[in-house]
Amino acid sequence: MKRKIGIILLLGMLVCLFGCDFDERKHFNEWVEKNGNTYYYNSEGKKQEGWLEYGSNWYYFKPSNGKMSKNQWVVLCR
Repeated sequence: MKRKIGIILLLGMLVCLFGCDFDERKHFNEWVEKNGNTYYYNSEGKKQEGWLEYGSNWYYFKPSNGKMSKNQWVVLCR
């Protein structure tokens, strides 16, 4: 029994070591700068997608990855 628990713990540590982002924590209503990209995490802790009105400004976040668009035109429809 102790051996099974040890193996499970070891596998869990290996998965986390190779599959976890140690800088990633849950963010709520927070701006995050990571690798030169800006993200906004909403009240549910999810990356913002699409348009966000924050204060008196509007920001656009790409639906595919949540990155904020900077210094570029955003095409609304084709």
